Amino acid sequence: MSNIDQKEVESKILEVGHQNLRDIIFDIWWKPLFDEKPILLSARWYEDKEGKEVRIRQEWDKVKVEYKYLQWKIDWIKEMTEVWFEAVNLDDAVLFLEAIWFQENIDYRSVKTRVSYILDHEQYWKIRFDFDDYSELGWYNDIPEFMEIEVIKRAFMVSVAELLWFTESDLKDYNPQELLEHYHKNN
Repeated sequence: MSNIDQKEVESKILEVGHQNLRDIIFDIWWKPLFDEKPILLSARWYEDKEGKEVRIRQEWDKVKVEYKYLQWKIDWIKEMTEVWFEAVNLDDAVLFLEAIWFQENIDYRSVKTRVSYILDHEQYWKIRFDFDDYSELGWYNDIPEFMEIEVIKRAFMVSVAELLWFTESDLKDYNPQELLEHYHKNN
């Protein structure tokens, strides 16, 4: 299975947990993915000689090789285009990347749990909340749980944040490396 040219507009709100917002989320008809059970996600980043990054993400027995590139970024919001394919297993994905001269960036491996909610109206919008937590797994365990909002149109982002009583100033556009640097800036 593969996907070419999936657009996503995303932003993060730091230090907010899914249990804090659960009642509000259900009041506005979001439905949980994965029966509200946290799923385990692990990721490894690989780079080529030009600095292009590819991520291998494992979610249970599914392994995806993903490449994202930035379409645009304005303050606290960014639009990414994602291209990915599903690999048979982790070892084959690693062998493939190494065969085309990608090397693992061992500084940015990650393991986290995720709880997700989605509001999906086929014609108009698709909004997803992912609550990511590194704290119980030993990787970056000093990063508090945070929420990522994903929409298909930039114009929806602030309105969606405001539905949950947040403001535009709460929105951040951190990638995993920037998130780590945000919490370790004094180290």
